[in-house]
Amino acid sequence: MELNIFYLLITAAGLTDGSSMKAKNLALYGKATQLVLVVNPYASFGHAYNAIDGNTDSHYDHALCTATELQNNPWWRVDLLDKYTVTFVTITNRADFCPERINGAEIHIRNPRIHT
Repeated sequence: MELNIFYLLITAAGLTDGSSMKAKNLALYGKATQLVLVVNPYASFGHAYNAIDGNTDSHYDHALCTATELQNNPWWRVDLLDKYTVTFVTITNRADFCPERINGAEIHIRNPRIHT
């Protein structure tokens, strides 16, 4: 049984509507959640929303990225709160320690109103 921890910074860029050709960071307007918060829930370290706040500092000790506890099948997700055409997703891994922990990560893009 393999245990994993993810450290992430996310950019989900896409078109805001069918007529617009200008891409923007849609994750900034979303709601992030994760399976388990690492360490102290009252500290700023590891919160899911740190991955979508627009700050690309990928050093965990700066309290600007997210992390999950060591666990089986950890997950993190962002709800974009509306329907968009997503043109690309950027994942920034933790830069200061254990970059291999993201190995095996999967990205799924779906509309939860269609798929249950």
